[in-house]
Amino acid sequence: MKIEITPTYLVIANGVHAYFYDLEHHHAKSAHAETFKPIIELTHPDSRLKISELMEDRAGKPGTNGIHGKYESHDDPHETELKHFAKEIATVLERAREEGKYERLIIVAPPHFHGILKQHLSKNVEALVAEHIQKDYASLHTKELNVAIKKIVDELV
Repeated sequence: MKIEITPTYLVIANGVHAYFYDLEHHHAKSAHAETFKPIIELTHPDSRLKISELMEDRAGKPGTNGIHGKYESHDDPHETELKHFAKEIATVLERAREEGKYERLIIVAPPHFHGILKQHLSKNVEALVAEHIQKDYASLHTKELNVAIKKIVDELV
């Protein structure tokens, strides 16, 4: 007897890494496998840069004192980078949704980044989110990450 599983994507992300898993295809290959391989991996190393390094990359604009070349920002540069990465992840999810690659979505991200990512999801993608898990699994080593994914799969899929 073949078990039908709704096409499900699992996204595990933080401000630096995002891993996309296709749980339907993983399950079809081996229901008992404990090694999960991401179908997509994204990295955003700018989220790790020091503020001074992020500021060097920005074009200068006039400051309030009239001196040109001094950059003044009202946004935290790290926050800006988190938003850029969240938009990139949301774009990948929207494209995969449009291509019919998943009908159900599980998102795992630490609370702060989770909130930023959620703001960038389209209404169509948000409607497919079955579970939001606010934890930082993206920073786990491979073995620990596989244990965490296995637990998610056993509980939710």
